[in-house]
Amino acid sequence: NTKVGKDAIKALNLASIRKSIPEEAFKKSAFISAQYMIRDYICWIGSGSVIYYLCQTGIWETMPFWQQALATLVFWNVAGFFMWCVFMVGHDCGHTNFSNSELVNDIAGLICHGSVLAPYHPWQLSHRRHHMYHNHEEKDYSHPWYTPEKLAKPDEKLARMLHDNAWMRFLFPFYGWHFYLYGMPDGSHYIPFMTQRMWKESTAKEQNQCYLSLAVVLGFLVSYL
Repeated sequence: NTKVGKDAIKALNLASIRKSIPEEAFKKSAFISAQYMIRDYICWIGSGSVIYYLCQTGIWETMPFWQQALATLVFWNVAGFFMWCVFMVGHDCGHTNFSNSELVNDIAGLICHGSVLAPYHPWQLSHRRHHMYHNHEEKDYSHPWYTPEKLAKPDEKLARMLHDNAWMRFLFPFYGWHFYLYGMPDGSHYIPFMTQRMWKESTAKEQNQCYLSLAVVLGFLVSYL
């Protein structure tokens, strides 16, 4: 309620924020996007290749346990970070920012998300709705709000279990993503079940895109085995 606060509110509007960002940040470039995509894959595959080499040449067996543990820790962080980077390239494809071509965006998105076993088009669908209804208590996707009144509802048993058990909240980062893809809280990202919230008003095109995304994920999964 101070003058400084009111002046800050006036200054911090969408137009002023956009004006402060360099104009080139709003220009889409498939060439630059592809460079980041390739870099991320090189770093991800490269880190895996190092571990593979150590194991295949027998060097791994000669290393003391602390060296194996250190190498594993480094590998987890490097590979995990660049897998996340690959996912974020797919994320920008979902926002149509990879290029000016919808087809190029979809192909790159399917590859990036498929390679980390995330169905691209269903994620794009739920993520778009998340941004449409961000922070809305009832309509938000992916990150629903839970008030005491909502937790008290009979059909929110799973949410109450999570709320009442600290160990489940602690471990949530390890299993939450998989639960999300399998259908909690919006609907399955693998199969378009028409009874689920995410698919009730879906079009035939969106349902077919879901099956296409599943096929890409399965293709990558088989290649990893």
